Amino acid sequence: MGFTPMLMGTSMGRALEKLDFKQLQWPGHGVGDMQPFQYLDREYMSADEYDDFLFDPTGFYIQKYLPRVAGAFEGFDKLPSFPGLHYFRLVGGIRPFALPEVRASFEKIVAAAEEVNVFFSHHIDWVQKINAAGFPLFNGVNAVSPYDFIADYFRGATGMMKDLYRHKDKLKLVLDKAAVFLTKMTITNAKLSGNPIVFIPIHWAPDAFMSPKQFEEFWWPPFRKMMMGLIEADLIPMPMWESDCTKRLEIIKDIPAGQVHLLVRAHRHGQGLRGARRPRRAARQPLTFAADHRQAGRGRCRRQASGGQRLAQGRQADPRRRLRHSGRDAHRQRARHVRCGAEIRWLNEITMADGEHKRLRSTDILRRVSVAPVRGRANALRTRLRGEALALAREEQLLAAAYSYRIVPLEEPAAPTLRAGGEILHAPRLLPESGQLTALGCAVCTVGPLIEARVRSLFDEKRPSLALALEGLGNELLFEVSRRVQDRMLAVAVRQGLTFGGELRAGDPGLELEAQSAVLRLAQADGIGIRLGRGHLMQPLKSVSMVFGVGIDLPKTDWSRCDDCPSRAKCGLIGRAEALQAV
Repeated sequence: MGFTPMLMGTSMGRALEKLDFKQLQWPGHGVGDMQPFQYLDREYMSADEYDDFLFDPTGFYIQKYLPRVAGAFEGFDKLPSFPGLHYFRLVGGIRPFALPEVRASFEKIVAAAEEVNVFFSHHIDWVQKINAAGFPLFNGVNAVSPYDFIADYFRGATGMMKDLYRHKDKLKLVLDKAAVFLTKMTITNAKLSGNPIVFIPIHWAPDAFMSPKQFEEFWWPPFRKMMMGLIEADLIPMPMWESDCTKRLEIIKDIPAGQVHLLVRAHRHGQGLRGARRPRRAARQPLTFAADHRQAGRGRCRRQASGGQRLAQGRQADPRRRLRHSGRDAHRQRARHVRCGAEIRWLNEITMADGEHKRLRSTDILRRVSVAPVRGRANALRTRLRGEALALAREEQLLAAAYSYRIVPLEEPAAPTLRAGGEILHAPRLLPESGQLTALGCAVCTVGPLIEARVRSLFDEKRPSLALALEGLGNELLFEVSRRVQDRMLAVAVRQGLTFGGELRAGDPGLELEAQSAVLRLAQADGIGIRLGRGHLMQPLKSVSMVFGVGIDLPKTDWSRCDDCPSRAKCGLIGRAEALQAV
């Protein structure tokens, strides 16, 4: 059992007075003595000031926003613009601090801060007492979603709703920037509190406030970015949806399993979850995501929620929600799903988002490659050197293979220029002749840096034959790891009723080499230590990335990334593949 204290929210009247706070009315200041405080929905930042906010949020806060929301800060509009102050200009630039208005502002702020210290000390004392009595706090800190933050405290309800149509692009940029500093602030405060639970009340996102398309385009992306940042900091976001959010359920499942506790409200008249029984009346339903999302992805691990709803864990909705209808379900609008989770899999160790670690024997890959036939012309010398390279890789544990992949839903309908996960890829070859392209499967894999380092040392030791054999073995191992990640992605897609169509790699005809950085970000390559160096070369060098088209009923492609290769005519791999097809 936990408690959420209201002490801080009901004991700050003197501090509000000292600040001359303008966003609230409280007893003695606008409302009666026995009435609760009342928030004033007003425009505290105009649409014309989006550019100022984006260019320098801190400067905008100090010189414009703070003087508007609290009289104690009114002198701050006289302060200099700090970026650009340097050398003697820094000395001359501090003159405004001597102005009477600025001095008065600092005196008022110090007086208000002293009042805050008074009620904060009472709050800390109360927390210690209630903890000692065996009733810990329910959460450490509260937070706000980026959209609610801008709508409530900057633009106001009317201004924000207009911006959804009149200033779409700038609004998205502002929300994205707000997600960054709100996440940093929340992490800092939560760490100081010692409680990992972050309570996030939500009121702009429910069904009645905006359309599903607006929710997917404006509200959800920055909030998900914020939650992912909190999760990476080992915190537990606890969003509470203050009204009916039935139509949002398919979208808000796009979060790692076991990392978030959702408090949601679902209504019998809403769309609900696919295959769910709708409750007879609206009810707040705590839905805790299962800890093991690998099992959950198979649909085996489900938690029965109150009100009769069942949440299939680990399955992510396609944010475009492309619909297919058939037979008795033609009237229900059931959407196919795309899992937008990321899996980072070390072939020596699996590191899942929920912190689970599981070791695998990397010798499995070496064993698999060792039984494969020697590529090219086999002779006694090549066979012996390959055997020595395998023995060296085993003895010195040179294989540090890993892969990471994500299946990322498209943000817009499929077109030659594809947008997914905030990245842009010009890949017209991935457009199918039929079916629906709804996502991109982006993957990256590596065998680690040790093999290439050992190859260099063998050349330094004047052992070029073994060096070349180890180099060739490294390529074989990389092909094997690549095959495994492709098989894994395909299995995940098939379980969700999706198909693959077409494969491209950065630098292929149809996908420029400059797209490599976007592909690595989509695949979350930094999670396995892959980075991009000069000339778009990946480090470690023995790494490979790939992009697949993923969607509904995609046809088998009649093209290959090898079609336009100048070495196709003499490529042994192509020759063997064509021979197998002929058989």
